[in-house]
Amino acid sequence: MIERRRRAFWTLIIAGLTAFALAMAYRWFERGGAFDLDMVRVQGIRQADSSVVCQVVSPLFGRSIWQIDLTELEESLKAVSGIDSAAVRRSPMKGLILELQVSRAVFALKDSCSITPVSTRGELLPERFLTDSIPRVEATGLMDSSTAGMLADWFARTDFSEQDLVFIYSNSGMRILDDGGGEILLGRESLSDRWNAYLAMQPDLDMSLAGLQIDMRYSGQAVIRNEDMETGDERP
Repeated sequence: MIERRRRAFWTLIIAGLTAFALAMAYRWFERGGAFDLDMVRVQGIRQADSSVVCQVVSPLFGRSIWQIDLTELEESLKAVSGIDSAAVRRSPMKGLILELQVSRAVFALKDSCSITPVSTRGELLPERFLTDSIPRVEATGLMDSSTAGMLADWFARTDFSEQDLVFIYSNSGMRILDDGGGEILLGRESLSDRWNAYLAMQPDLDMSLAGLQIDMRYSGQAVIRNEDMETGDERP
């Protein structure tokens, strides 16, 4: 029994001295800059986007990687326009690895002054996210974030790549001009349902109706008007 206690005592002493020595060694290496951040590897985004991320990370260089709050850094990165998610981990002995997911632009908002890409979350993105493959929406007035989000959700779930369409959004809602000169009115709500209802009945429409106005704002039914008829733009 006494021998067992003696071994336990010396084990504790040795463990304590080892922990102390390791702590002192760590402090010595840390004071010498052995853990100072000097390398950041960015994964999941383009080089052009990396330059924006560097503005967030650059103040951390020269600081010990063990003194960097990874959760705080992740939140700062997610606050960057165009970043959907961020995960940060340390890379011994002097590095950080950033795994980022970039927002995807699903349409571009066009007004009299500029063209601004909009993400799947309805977030306005920097110009570098603009591509020729996303639809343009001509806006005749200011668009709030909820409307931008509604349109983003619709464009994210709808494929317009094979169609030559012009999208216009005004106080009366979304209207679409097709390549035949026709006009489709969708309004301000249920855009997916109204558009799908239009596509479902499109094959049955008389081709001689090209150039007329097709109003889909009446519970999935199509109201077809001549150019000289009332447009009914006041109806939501």
